[in-house]
Amino acid sequence: MHQPLLLRQWSEGIVFLAQTLELSPPEREREEAFGVNIVQGRAGQGDTCGNGKFIC
Repeated sequence: MHQPLLLRQWSEGIVFLAQTLELSPPEREREEAFGVNIVQGRAGQGDTCGNGKFIC
């Protein structure tokens, strides 16, 4: 689970899609403490809206 924390160094808007991964409470707390948003569920179709922001 270090990838979201590494990416957080370069961006303020990190969303981690946990999909089928179950995070333990300490893992979830650590990620959220660093500003990583955690979403349970699967990724759908994604696209960029021309301004560099990724929308799903």
